[in-house]
Amino acid sequence: MNKGKWSITLVCIIFGIMIALQVKAIDNVNNRLTVEQDPDVLEQMVVLEEENEKLREENSALQEQYEKIEQAVIGDNAYLKEIKQMIDKERTIAGMTDLEGRGLVINMNPSEMALNERSQIQSAVLLLTLNNELNAAGAEAISINGERIINRTEIRQVGSYVQINGKKYNYPFEIRVIGDPDTLYNAITMPSGVVDLLKVNTFKVRIEKKDDIKIEGYKGNVEVQYAMPVENIDYEEEAY
Repeated sequence: MNKGKWSITLVCIIFGIMIALQVKAIDNVNNRLTVEQDPDVLEQMVVLEEENEKLREENSALQEQYEKIEQAVIGDNAYLKEIKQMIDKERTIAGMTDLEGRGLVINMNPSEMALNERSQIQSAVLLLTLNNELNAAGAEAISINGERIINRTEIRQVGSYVQINGKKYNYPFEIRVIGDPDTLYNAITMPSGVVDLLKVNTFKVRIEKKDDIKIEGYKGNVEVQYAMPVENIDYEEEAY
């Protein structure tokens, strides 16, 4: 690789680091925004929301610059194009890219009776069950209230809220799913299936089949501190 290509590669690496830092900063702001609201901190919340929006705009600008430089580096090089296609495929599988396609939009909300009784609704357990059934039915992408579900996503009950990707949400919940609409619909509406479970737990459920669903990629920062790739494993030897 000549000196010019080394320089461009170095710039790409720097931009990649900058984007990662921007995403980390956005995560930090989002985490601060999940604190229970208090009248005394509303002004600070507004400032943090403005800071969050500014960081997102800067991150978007950096991403655009990175893509332009990436295209310049790859050019007409067939090998680099193949590598990029492999990386893009892995990013798609990991949930890091925006996707669109056919699927379902599911809206779930507690009934008025449940709200009036102020019953403790374990929404997280129900959302997890629904998420599992959709995955089992071949869902290719899922989001809950705009949060892309990836392998590191937590869906847990925190008081009356549900925590997803480090952020707190309350009902109503909108679940977007990309996959075969009929297969997904049949999987969750079968007798004694997950939709019946939601209704038994006082949720009202509305399901729509759509041809133009858009789901954003995961925008957070994924860190790996302890897991390391395993190399040169002799599986036959380990079996004994």
